[in-house]
Amino acid sequence: MKRQTGIEVEFITIMQLDSLTAVKQFAGEDDEKSYVPDRAKKVLSRHDERSQHYEIKENIMY
Repeated sequence: MKRQTGIEVEFITIMQLDSLTAVKQFAGEDDEKSYVPDRAKKVLSRHDERSQHYEIKENIMY
């Protein structure tokens, strides 16, 4: 996701994984530490150091 905020452009990356275990397998034991590849750090003026996790709830309406 992307949005213009004044002179900056903000990007939000959304990843969907099957479980918190899968998150830890991807990110490591400190699963709230943001994963930002080195090549991305070279072009970003800043980035969040911490990430957030959300659970998707299905809402089935009949």
